[in-house]
Amino acid sequence: MSHGSTSISSWLLRVVLVVGVFGVVANDAVATFSASVSIVDDANAAARAGRVALTNGGTWAALSGAVDDYANAHHESVVPGSLAVANDGTVTVKLIRRARTILVGRIPWLKDLAQASAQGTASAGP
Repeated sequence: MSHGSTSISSWLLRVVLVVGVFGVVANDAVATFSASVSIVDDANAAARAGRVALTNGGTWAALSGAVDDYANAHHESVVPGSLAVANDGTVTVKLIRRARTILVGRIPWLKDLAQASAQGTASAGP
C-alpha cells in the first residue's frame, strides 16, 4: 500500500466518523424535540378520551381505562396520581414519554433530556 492510499483511507475514515457522530446527534435531537412537541397534544387527547368515557360510562374505571388505553397506544404512560376530575367535570392527566434515542437516553446525566411530559385538560360541556 502506497503512502497516498493510506492518507486517503485515513481521511475517508475521519469523514465517516464525523458523519456518523453528526447522524447520532441529529437523530437524538429530532427524537427529543418530537417527543416534547407531540406529547402536549396527546395529553389533551387522553384527557378528552377520559372525559368521553366518564360521560358515557360514568365510572372511574371507565375514565381510567380510556386514559390508559390512549397513553399506551401512543407509547406513553400516565404519571401515577395525576389523573383527576374537578367538581365541574374537567378531566386532567399528566403523561410521560421516553424519546427513542440512540445515545442521549443511555447517558445518566443526559437521560432526563430523553423524557418529555405534559399535562392535558378536557373541560366538561360541549
